[in-house]
Amino acid sequence: MLFRVAIIVLSLLFSFPAYSLQDYSSVVHVDISDESAAVAKEKAFAQANRQALVEVAQKMTNEAGMEIINALTDEQIPYFIKAATVIDEKSSNVRYIATFNITIQNDVLRQYLTEKGVMETLPENIFDALYIFPKLSDWLNIEKKIKTFENVNNIEMVAMTLKKVQFRIDYSGEFNSLLQDLAKINMTLIQKGNIYLLTNAQPTENVNGE
Repeated sequence: MLFRVAIIVLSLLFSFPAYSLQDYSSVVHVDISDESAAVAKEKAFAQANRQALVEVAQKMTNEAGMEIINALTDEQIPYFIKAATVIDEKSSNVRYIATFNITIQNDVLRQYLTEKGVMETLPENIFDALYIFPKLSDWLNIEKKIKTFENVNNIEMVAMTLKKVQFRIDYSGEFNSLLQDLAKINMTLIQKGNIYLLTNAQPTENVNGE
């Protein structure tokens, strides 16, 4: 577990604002040959952007949605790209090989898929939450405790930076039961737009909202 967390922490290209879904990053490899290295490089960037967008979109939509994504032109795809970083590259007179880290604008992609009517939502008993932690050990301790909750089927990390973690909870039973379990470890969930914020519970807070 610590090894997996360390890898994600080192990947600082994951970035996401508080209270909103993070922008997904995808590492892609391309190998393009053409009439010149310059032309090959241009095509490689376009292919890398497309590969990254397809990889992220597959997590959000169905087969009909992927048909829409695959039909996008090379000129349209950059609209969904937030950043592109070259990790490694090699070239010859007619060939360009590179590995990219491409960051997709999550909110833009979700809005586009929603407008097209192909955005898939999470099941009712699965949701994303964000936790801002002072120290990594704080998150690891809370994650360990949440996994012991009787009504939690799974807790999965989605992305992490040095001070934030976005995770996905799969639970059974009533949502209020989950809040009650969290209250036992002095934590609670507050909905902020399309994501929940995991935060310390106030001493006087009643999780039943009464």
